[in-house]
Amino acid sequence: MINCKECKFYKDTCECDIKYTKFGTVFDHTLHVLDLLPDNSTFEVQIAALLHDIGKNEKTYDTVDGKQRFIGHELLGSKIAKRRLENLKFSSNEINKISFLIEHHMDVYKLEGKCEKVGFNDYFNKNGVCIIEWSDMICDCLPEERLQIDFKIIDENTRVLVLKPYGQKYVDLVESVL
Repeated sequence: MINCKECKFYKDTCECDIKYTKFGTVFDHTLHVLDLLPDNSTFEVQIAALLHDIGKNEKTYDTVDGKQRFIGHELLGSKIAKRRLENLKFSSNEINKISFLIEHHMDVYKLEGKCEKVGFNDYFNKNGVCIIEWSDMICDCLPEERLQIDFKIIDENTRVLVLKPYGQKYVDLVESVL
């Protein structure tokens, strides 16, 4: 498991020290995300978690309705991560997986029902997997057809994935894998 508290790579890469969450800065939030990763997380997921907000900097920072936002940080972060990982000689397969995860993550807990300001339709129509943290906070904004995957916490070390298909395409998909 990555120990980010001593991770010079991230500190050198992250240009943003704006306090924006209850956890503090972008770096503090990243440490929190890493702490939440299950011990059996793949290497690519660990690196993606480490770099998921690397695009949050002054170029993407904005205030919308009095709230701090980092518009487009996912795409910028994916590009920054790709360059850094290439320089570190990661394999193309690792780079593609990690940059994909970074580009397709979204954290919506600050939206407070104002989905229209984000442009979800553009985001959901990218023809890829879209990973949304706190998706229960934007149910009205989600596509009618989707596969929702919830993590049920059993205890400190155990999680159960709960698959909730919406629409026949996803009902068929879930039935085919179970």
